[in-house]
Amino acid sequence: MEKIFIKIALILTLILGYPLAAICQSEKDGITIYQEGRNLEKKASSKADLEKALKKYEVALAVFEKAGSAKKTYALNQIGVVYNILGQYSKALEYFEKSLLIKKKGDDVKVEGHALNNIGSVYKKAWSI
Repeated sequence: MEKIFIKIALILTLILGYPLAAICQSEKDGITIYQEGRNLEKKASSKADLEKALKKYEVALAVFEKAGSAKKTYALNQIGVVYNILGQYSKALEYFEKSLLIKKKGDDVKVEGHALNNIGSVYKKAWSI
């Protein structure tokens, strides 16, 4: 039933221009949208495909923020990943750093290390040009 609700929300978003984040409210909705973005990103074969995934991540981020979910770090991270792939390094850094700030508040050093690794990958790609 929830998947039907998400599909209806997507149709309303595409046809009527309603923001999906305003319709979706729960963390579970955000996870569904986030996973759709991951699937698009994994299968991406063009810039347009990556931009579709990016839009999904942005909507998921808005839903996570509205729901007060800590999962927003996942969306921030993946937005950064897509910008990094697209060569938009300053935007990638912006999202990775937002994610890092949230992760630093936690006590999971592994998660914080992952965020720092992503930031390092941006600098590596940017300097190798």
